[in-house]
Amino acid sequence: MTDDIRADVGSRARVGMAAATASSGTLATRPPPASDAGATSGGRRPRRGWRRAAELLLAIVVAGAALQIAQRAGVRGISAVPPTAHALLAAVGYFALCGFAPVRLLLPPGLRDHELLWIVPTGACTSCLGLTVLGYAAVPFPLSLALVAVIAAAAGAVALRRAGPPARPRPARGVLWPAFVATLLCAVALVPMFRTGFATVIGDGSDSHLAVGTAQFLQHDYPTSVDPSQPVNSVPLVWRSKPPIYYGLAAVSSLSGMPTYRTIAQVQALLVALALLGLFVFTRSLLGASLAAALCAMGLVGLDRIVLHTAMHPYYNQNFGFAMMPWAIVLAWWALRERTRGGLVLLALFLALLGFAYPLALPIPLVFAGAASWQDRRERRGRGERVATLRSMLRRSYRGRRSLLWMLPLCVVLIVPIVGIVEKLQSAVGVVVDPTKPLTDWGGDLTGYFPEPWYFTLGRGPLWPLLLAAIVGLGALALRRLPRSLAWGVAALFVLGAVLELDFRLRTTGFYFEFKTLAFIAPVVLCCAAAALSRLGIAGVLVLVIWLNGATSIAASEIGVTFEQVGVNLLGLRAFSHDLPAGASIRLDVEPGGRQLWAAYMLAPHPLCSQEPLVNTSYPHVPVSRKADYIVVDMRPAGGQIARTTPPFDAVGSPLRSNGEFALYRENATVPGPDACSRLRVQTVRTITPGGAL
Repeated sequence: MTDDIRADVGSRARVGMAAATASSGTLATRPPPASDAGATSGGRRPRRGWRRAAELLLAIVVAGAALQIAQRAGVRGISAVPPTAHALLAAVGYFALCGFAPVRLLLPPGLRDHELLWIVPTGACTSCLGLTVLGYAAVPFPLSLALVAVIAAAAGAVALRRAGPPARPRPARGVLWPAFVATLLCAVALVPMFRTGFATVIGDGSDSHLAVGTAQFLQHDYPTSVDPSQPVNSVPLVWRSKPPIYYGLAAVSSLSGMPTYRTIAQVQALLVALALLGLFVFTRSLLGASLAAALCAMGLVGLDRIVLHTAMHPYYNQNFGFAMMPWAIVLAWWALRERTRGGLVLLALFLALLGFAYPLALPIPLVFAGAASWQDRRERRGRGERVATLRSMLRRSYRGRRSLLWMLPLCVVLIVPIVGIVEKLQSAVGVVVDPTKPLTDWGGDLTGYFPEPWYFTLGRGPLWPLLLAAIVGLGALALRRLPRSLAWGVAALFVLGAVLELDFRLRTTGFYFEFKTLAFIAPVVLCCAAAALSRLGIAGVLVLVIWLNGATSIAASEIGVTFEQVGVNLLGLRAFSHDLPAGASIRLDVEPGGRQLWAAYMLAPHPLCSQEPLVNTSYPHVPVSRKADYIVVDMRPAGGQIARTTPPFDAVGSPLRSNGEFALYRENATVPGPDACSRLRVQTVRTITPGGAL
C-alpha cells in the first residue's frame, strides 16, 4: 500500500491505545497531516518529485542562512572543522552504540514514529550512568569505557534478535529534517570556534576550567580521590552530584584523542542539538503540531540568544540538564498514557541524569508530570475508574528480596552523587521559598539580569512587551487543542515560570534563579507558540517566517560578542612548563580571574603560587607565596589594553620564554621567605550549609 495508508494505519493504532484513557476527543498524538505523507497513488508521482525538489531547495536555503551567520561572524576558513567533526563523530558514535538497545527494547509504542531520534540522547544517559557506576566501583576509566561499549554492543545484538531493526520512518522526512536542522544549529553554536580556527574553549564562563579539569580528573582517578598531579585535584564538593555528565565529556575526549579543553565546545553544541530534537518530539508528539511547525520551533529555540549563550560560554551543567529535560517531559506524558515498564525505565534514566546534571531543573518535568497526573486521576475517578495509588505502584515495582540484589548495591555505589542532588535542592529551596532570605550568594558569575526578550528570541525594541504577551497568548492557545490532563501539565510549567519570574524580579539579587528558570521554561513556551501560529493559516506562516528571519540576527548578535576563552598563547604555557625542570616552582604574576585559573591549568605539572590568587569564590586556587623558582608574567594586564614591558622587580635577567602574552623569568634567589608553591589547590568550599550557596 502507499505511504498515506501506512501512516493512517499507524495513527489509528495509536489512537486506539490512547482513546481508552483520553479525557476529550482531541488526542496528544495526532496522525501526521496529509501534507507530511508521501504520494497516495501512481498518478501523483510527479507531484512527489516537485515536492522533493522544493524540499531540496528549502534545505539549501536553510543551510545558506547558517553559512551567512558564520560569514557575518568572520569565519574565513575550515581549519577547525576536522577536530570538530572528529569529536562529534566520537560522541555520536559512542552514544548511539549505548542507546540502541534501550530504545529498541523499552521505547513505548506510541513514540516509535521518531525512534531513531531517541537513540543518541538515550545513549548519553546509559553511557554516562554506566561509567559513573563503574567509576564509583573503582574500575579504571579506560576499562570502564571499554566495558560499557562491550555491554552496549552485546545488548544491541540481543535487541536486534528480539525486536529486529528499527522500522523505516514513514515518511522519512519526519526524521531526516529534524536531524538536518539540529546539525545546522549545532554548527551555529560552534561558529565562534570556527572563527578562532582551532578547537578550544569559547565564551567567558568562569566554570569552564573546572568543567574540563573535572573531566580530565575522572579520566585518571576515582571520583572520591585526590590527585595533586591533575589541574583539578578532585571533584569539587559543590559538584559531587555531577560526575555522570563529566564522565560523558571524559569519554568523548578519550575516544577522540583530544584533551577535554579541546572537546567541551563540541559536546556543548551536541547537547544543544539533543535538546532541540527533544523539543521537536515534544512539539510533534505532545502538541500535535505539523512537521513544519516543529521544525520552526527548533529554529526559534536554537537561535535564541539565551540558548546560545548557555551553550557557548559554556554552562556545561545547565546545558546538559537542558538537553535531558524535553525527553523527560515526553516520557512523563507517555508513562501516564501508556504505563509500560519500558517507558518508566527510560523516564527514570532521563530523570536521573537530569537530576545529577542540574538538580535545580529536576522539578520542571516533575511539576509537569504531577499536574498532568492529578488531572488525569481526577477525570478517571469521575468516570468511575479505579485509580492506582502511589503505594500500590511502588509495591508492583518491588519484587521482594530479588529487587534488593540490585537496589542496595546501586544505592551504595551512587550514594555520593545522590547526596549531592539532595544538598543542592535543599540549599536552593531554602532560599527560593523564603523571600526573607537573601540571594546574594546565589549570583554565580552573573552581575545582573538578562533582558527578558533574550529568552524568547525577540529583539530589544520598544514593542517587545507586546510581542512577549502575544507569544504567551499563542502558547496558551495551543493548549486548547490538547487533552485536558496534558494541557494542565504544560500550563503548570507556564504558571511556574511566571510565578518564579515575578518573585525573582522583585528580589534585588534574583538574576541567577531567573536565568535558570526561564532558560528551561521559555523554550517550552516558544514551541507552544510555534504550534499555535502554524494553525493560523497564511498569516501564521508569515509570522513564523518573519520571526525566524529575525532570529538569525539575534543569534548573530550573541555570536558576535563570543570569542575564544583559551587562546593560542594560553595554550602555549604548556611549552613553558615542558621546558622547566621537574619540580620547579612557578609564581603566577597574573591578575586574579579567568586567565589566572587557565594559566594554573596549563602549568599544573609544576608547584604553583601567586602573590594575589583568586579568592572569595568557590573555585580552588593556588596558594599565596612570593618565593618561587620562576615567574610567569601576564604581559597584557588590565583587560589587555596596556602591554607590560618591564619585568618584575624580583626577576633576574631577560625572559627565558615569551609568546607575546606571557613571559617566563627566573626569580632572584635572594628573595626572602619560604617557597609555599604547591601542586595542591586551596579548597575554598569544605562543607555545604543547607540554605546557603553551593
